[in-house]
Amino acid sequence: MAGLILPASLLLALAANLVLSGVVGNLEERGPAPFIICSLIVLGAGGAVWGRTLARHTQAQPRPIIIASALSYSAVMVLTVIVLGRLEVRFVEDGPSPLPLHHLYTVLFVPTIFLGAGLMGGAIGLALRNLALAGRLAWQGGLAAALTYLACNVLQDMLGRRVGGPNAAETATMITVTLVCHIGAAMATSAVLGKLLRQHTIAKVINYVHHN
Repeated sequence: MAGLILPASLLLALAANLVLSGVVGNLEERGPAPFIICSLIVLGAGGAVWGRTLARHTQAQPRPIIIASALSYSAVMVLTVIVLGRLEVRFVEDGPSPLPLHHLYTVLFVPTIFLGAGLMGGAIGLALRNLALAGRLAWQGGLAAALTYLACNVLQDMLGRRVGGPNAAETATMITVTLVCHIGAAMATSAVLGKLLRQHTIAKVINYVHHN
């Protein structure tokens, strides 16, 4: 359930940027800098709360996890939005898509989620100064997020919530599908990271007892 913190912070970042646009003007007038900074702050706070929750439930060292989670989540989400936005322009707005839109969505988003969740898991492991743990957190957390994102996308497609389908623009299908997929992916990777961190903590305690 800790994973719900991540999509909640994403929604807060979007809301904060909407408020900011009303105060300082839109992107064309002011440039992206104020909105990127706003997103980094809100997402960083969300990542910190998520990291603290993981640490508390797994009895792991809180400070390195909080810092790694805050920095990695904010950076990953901002970079993801920028990269996917440019890919959308390249493959959708500038010309006909090489794939049907719902297939293109899957091809672009699922690997991106794998990389993003993997980077977050790896950052936590590195913050704990354990390279082997970082590797496990990266690939297992990334895989859990990607597979869950794919499953949520396919299930919604089967239920008629198809990205690029009929009336998709009017019903904000891409936004709602992405939000549901993001929630599922965040919960899945949180569960996997929590399990691995818990095992790491138990192993450290056993090792300490054994040597003392």
